[in-house]
Amino acid sequence: MWLWFLAVQFEALRTQLMADDKHREIVQTIDFPPQRWFGKLKQSTGDERVAGLGSWLSKIIAAPKVLGSPILEQFLGGTGPNAGGGAAQ
Repeated sequence: MWLWFLAVQFEALRTQLMADDKHREIVQTIDFPPQRWFGKLKQSTGDERVAGLGSWLSKIIAAPKVLGSPILEQFLGGTGPNAGGGAAQ
């Protein structure tokens, strides 16, 4: 359950960044880790997904134009437009 919640949060971040013209081009060049839900969920499958999401986030943060984004700041718990109010809808 926690893995699903984590993946949803990262997918929401990606969607919000893609909706912003300033970040779309950069975000499109960074591969988002695919979901792999075949049969029973093994620990290794979950570990791979978490590692993929972490790698994606580190690449997003490394992009200078995205680093200062209020969208990213809010996701990381900063003072963006929806800070303290959960994920932006």
